Amino acid sequence: MTTKILESAFQKAASLPPQAQDELGRRILAEIDEDQRWDNTLAASADAIDTLAQRALQEHAQGKTIPKGIDEL
Repeated sequence: MTTKILESAFQKAASLPPQAQDELGRRILAEIDEDQRWDNTLAASADAIDTLAQRALQEHAQGKTIPKGIDEL
């Protein structure tokens, strides 16, 4: 099922010259592929991220961290 917004985008894209339609299609497909790769990477590294977060929280609780503002990083 296509949403109204996506259907509207398809209708506008259909009015473009064929070469522009192909380029738009390639960009959309590349974006979808990149989103999927990112999701897979995050899913595969969830345990490692959780371990790092727990270690950071422990070090903070032990007073091993120094508060810094964004401009100080």
